[in-house]
Amino acid sequence: MLLWQDEAISSGSYVPWGWLSISVPNLIVIIVMIVLFVLAITLPFPKERRNPRRHS
Repeated sequence: MLLWQDEAISSGSYVPWGWLSISVPNLIVIIVMIVLFVLAITLPFPKERRNPRRHS
């Protein structure tokens, strides 16, 4: 059981960028968060629909 745990802990792929080394799953999460942030900024807010016939 201990060998299986050591293997699970040591297995993983990392992306080295100079002094920064980040795991692939963390990189995917960061990219998805950035994409969602950009979409939240760029997409317009839903606007209230006004019916011109219902003016009181």
